[in-house]
Amino acid sequence: VGAESDKGVYAQKEQKLDLSGNVVLTYSEGYTLKTPSTRVDLKAQKTYADQGVVMEGKDGTLTSTGLEGDSGNDSLIFTGPATLVLKQGGNLFDSKGTTP
Repeated sequence: VGAESDKGVYAQKEQKLDLSGNVVLTYSEGYTLKTPSTRVDLKAQKTYADQGVVMEGKDGTLTSTGLEGDSGNDSLIFTGPATLVLKQGGNLFDSKGTTP
């Protein structure tokens, strides 16, 4: 995961990173997540955002009021309300019903 923001504060002892201002996270799978701010707990491998979140990919766009990410479980939970808009021909799931 790559990260960009206007401002970042890293608490080395606690291994926590606070990013604010035009936060953009890019994933190797081709997804981009944008939010005003996010908190990353590197030790627990978790990410939190409690402001507007927009995640864009080749298959569509998801907007929500926040998110909770867990690298240990390889999961992102979008807190609602949330809206998913698929592009024509877009497919967020493989034939087994899981995300590719």
